[in-house]
Amino acid sequence: MPVGCQSEQPYRSKNFVALIIFIAAANLVANAFTILTVPYSAQVLHGTARIYGLLQMADLAGGLIGAYLAGKYSNRLKLWQWAVVALVGTGGSLIGLGVIPTFPTAVLFLIVLHVVMTLFNIPFMTSVELLVPESVRGRVMTTFVFLISGISSPIGRFGRMADD
Repeated sequence: MPVGCQSEQPYRSKNFVALIIFIAAANLVANAFTILTVPYSAQVLHGTARIYGLLQMADLAGGLIGAYLAGKYSNRLKLWQWAVVALVGTGGSLIGLGVIPTFPTAVLFLIVLHVVMTLFNIPFMTSVELLVPESVRGRVMTTFVFLISGISSPIGRFGRMADD
């Protein structure tokens, strides 16, 4: 049980809420960029629908690689260490996408982005699920999914509209 969550209902503690906000904020950045993949592939890479499809494949490949690595190594690091890996990997990938805008590097950076986000999400989501009792897990997870997808998609779309 995480430090500060010694109550009978750890999912109601301040640390648990901070954990949820941290996970949502980290995913907010990566998910917002996923929405921007269409204009990135068209306007920055000057690509076609084929280029966009290949970038989406890079996203999926990164997720699969990250899931494999998380299954194999997730118990070797503490949660805060996974957070550092995710922050460095996400930040480096997003900076790289802007600084070196070529198709091969975009594929590489998108794979890295989704590897580190998956390495981040699996241990963190497992912690959330272990802290929340089964009787309220559905409500907590629904709220969490709303925070990630419900907020990041409109932010990404706003960025896309501002780009037009």
